[in-house]
Amino acid sequence: MNQVLPDILARPLGEARGRLAAAGFARVEIKTARAPGQGAPPPGCEVRVARVKLIGETVELVVVETRSEPVRQGAP
Repeated sequence: MNQVLPDILARPLGEARGRLAAAGFARVEIKTARAPGQGAPPPGCEVRVARVKLIGETVELVVVETRSEPVRQGAP
């Protein structure tokens, strides 16, 4: 069975898991990436998908904790 992965890159983890479930992907492995020597994330961070890999029937997600920032409007 060929399934197409939904667009989940850079999305919040909860939203990504919901999209995967809706697309029929039941097996999801989650790994957390953190820079060496990085302590606890600062307050206001959220978990987002940094990498997606399909291995057989399992979707592997690598997630990072990143600061939530509003989307810029226009050029910087």
